[in-house]
Amino acid sequence: MKEVREKYKTHIAAMFRLAGSPSPKPVRPILDLETSIAKAHISLADSEDIHKANNPGIPPTSPPRPPASTGPSSSAPRDSKESTFIVWQPSAFTAEAALVASQPIDAWKDL
Repeated sequence: MKEVREKYKTHIAAMFRLAGSPSPKPVRPILDLETSIAKAHISLADSEDIHKANNPGIPPTSPPRPPASTGPSSSAPRDSKESTFIVWQPSAFTAEAALVASQPIDAWKDL
């Protein structure tokens, strides 16, 4: 696994070069954040278990949306007509929401 991580760090650095990054960016923070995201997910075996996927929830009444000028999602309706929705991995949603709250925006921009 150590060898795979080292190769992945080399890959991250190569992607920054190919994207025209003017100076080398540290790859460790990216690897750490991606590792945290991966750890938030359930195992592959649990993810393939359809009985663990039935996690109905109630959508929020006023979901946050980007301003109208920010892209294609701006034309989406603001109020959902659906009464419930299914979240495949609710624990991942919760953990990733905590990551978003705990990490600076610049960390996410590099992903």
